[in-house]
Amino acid sequence: MKKIFGCVLMGLIMISFLGTAMAGGNYRKGKYLFRKNCRSCHMENAPGDKQAKVLEPSTYTMSEWTAAFAPEKAATYPCKAAWEKTTPEGIEDIYSYLYKFAKDSPTPAKCK
Repeated sequence: MKKIFGCVLMGLIMISFLGTAMAGGNYRKGKYLFRKNCRSCHMENAPGDKQAKVLEPSTYTMSEWTAAFAPEKAATYPCKAAWEKTTPEGIEDIYSYLYKFAKDSPTPAKCK
């Protein structure tokens, strides 16, 4: 019985690590890219004529971020030109950052 329990526990641990590794995107790089490319427009009192919606990781839930990054949805955003300048890996990194610290994630963003 102990052997079976140990095997099941090891299997769950391995699945957990594989799931984390396969999630894709580097959230640390995504945080940098978000602040560099997106934050200037998506913050309170953004400079310029265009007031974009204020965004930060805890603005949406994990599923809402997933829906927001769907290709057909992203094509409708006013900042479409900025998205097109960003590499697919960069977009995946930004998504990873926003998703990891979403409103309903285990580690939601706590500061604004």
